[in-house]
Amino acid sequence: MRKLLTKTAMLELWRLVRADEPLRLDCTLTRTDAVDRDLILEAEMRAWYLNLLDCAPVEFLAPIDMAIKAEIRTDGCLTIVTAPDQVRRILGVRFAGWAAAVAPTDSLADVKARAGNPFWTEPVVANSSARSVVVANASGELVELMCAADLSEDAYCFDDRALEKLLPPGF
Repeated sequence: MRKLLTKTAMLELWRLVRADEPLRLDCTLTRTDAVDRDLILEAEMRAWYLNLLDCAPVEFLAPIDMAIKAEIRTDGCLTIVTAPDQVRRILGVRFAGWAAAVAPTDSLADVKARAGNPFWTEPVVANSSARSVVVANASGELVELMCAADLSEDAYCFDDRALEKLLPPGF
């Protein structure tokens, strides 16, 4: 199930998982060394989230369709699709007439070779960068561009299953 948490809600969850919460109420503790525990935890959870967007399997993510915001240009037989700045990774591309979205799995050399082949009609997609893909045999309108995106520093959007990567064994 898709989760959308604010920074505050994510910090509460992070504290719970890291055993920083709930706070003990039967004692008083005063620190004088000025360690900002929340700042440390926020940096850890932010790094975890960005790594999740960059590296996790698709089932741990909550993909967002960015087709409307994408920039599309053609270079001969190739179509280059560039996603907006907040996108960390492109997960799937679908143009009009394609049965389903295609994940960028091919090499850039394969895409270039197949783009010039009149007998190859299947769509071929390769990453040219984290935010850009090169597509052979694309025609028509870009219908879908599914992405892992960092919408803001105050929003954390992911699938519940991603918490498995966060929780300690046996939790």
